[in-house]
Amino acid sequence: MISKGRVIRTGLFFARANFLVTAAIGVLLRYNTVFPISDFPVRNWTHAHSHTGFLGWVFMALATLAFGMLMPKSRRINRRSYRLIIYLQIAVLGMLATFPFMGYAAPSIIFSTFQMILSLIFAVLFFKNTDKKNIASKFMKAGLVFMLISGLGPLTLGPVVVMDMKDSALYNMAIYFYLHFQYNGWFTMAVFALLFKMLDEYGINYNASEGKMIYRLLIFAIILTYALSTLSFGPHRVVYIIGFIGAVLQLWAGFILLKILFVQAKIGKILINGWVKWFFGIALCSWLLKIMMQFLSPLPFISEFAYFNREAIMTYLHLSFLGFTSCFLIGLFIVKNFLSTSGTISKIGLGLILVGIVLMEMTIGLKSFPQLLNLEILRSLNISLFVESLMLFFGIAMLLFYSFIVSNRVIKQRRSS
Repeated sequence: MISKGRVIRTGLFFARANFLVTAAIGVLLRYNTVFPISDFPVRNWTHAHSHTGFLGWVFMALATLAFGMLMPKSRRINRRSYRLIIYLQIAVLGMLATFPFMGYAAPSIIFSTFQMILSLIFAVLFFKNTDKKNIASKFMKAGLVFMLISGLGPLTLGPVVVMDMKDSALYNMAIYFYLHFQYNGWFTMAVFALLFKMLDEYGINYNASEGKMIYRLLIFAIILTYALSTLSFGPHRVVYIIGFIGAVLQLWAGFILLKILFVQAKIGKILINGWVKWFFGIALCSWLLKIMMQFLSPLPFISEFAYFNREAIMTYLHLSFLGFTSCFLIGLFIVKNFLSTSGTISKIGLGLILVGIVLMEMTIGLKSFPQLLNLEILRSLNISLFVESLMLFFGIAMLLFYSFIVSNRVIKQRRSS
């Protein structure tokens, strides 16, 4: 018999292992910028890095937590969810075995499509077995819908490449479509789902109508702010207005969220653990900074700076992926006792992750201002990014080691005694 706990443990093990692999590939990519490797396929390894991060780490973690926190206890659901997690990991391993060596080719596309189909199956399973009226479930369902919508972006890449339009605006818009509805849609709505469920579990009161208002505002904002991703392609003034309205709606949602957390819910009640305060604090600050950047992006000089500056784009993407989503997930792991902070190894690992993420964001941000850099400074920043990526890698490795080796050994010793 497969228990709910077994499903959660398996899913979170795969998620953290994939996070470690993502960090390892990040170290390799940063190493290549400092000490160039001859004939190194940077684009292929970047695809492997992003797919493992999105689908192996974030999707696996969010799906497992959605199962554990929002879905009812049922042998049938447990069995189906466990199989899905195993198949999802097979898809991730398949992408890891193909993307680095051949990029977008038939084998990697097959594994990517397999993962997309499994994601659809998980979404159907979630929709069929969760409370329709629960605000946390509504957030998660909306997130899953945006995740499925984002898949339309990669699906269009094949025909675009076949038509020899790889260097066209259509190709870039398809990529931005995928990234937008992943980062701003799926990641954001899923995190809000888990946040509101956590508040409910701890009996922390908040105005339910304002929670529903955030839900509505974010749905409209996510749809409208896709217009901001098209600003570099010379759109009409109407597109600016649509994107700006979406950005305003996000700021409105952010204001209500701050009111709920610090006035109504008094979130400090559950932030007894200092590590939780740090990770949730960075996650909140990262999200607020992200929506502020989107609010300012319609300004012509900022849109030109952002969309023709790779490092500016990387700053935004890492802010969403590491600063917001990953920090929230780690904080929630601690709150739910899926991650211990009692051991020295665990504390050092958490510290390395925190410092590595903050310094990495600052360094990438500095690289986005080329007018302030010369070759020597640029090399120094590349070395810094390499060191920071190593900090992140070793931090995750230490957490994985402590969680699944040291902690299990202690548990077995206690049982035997």
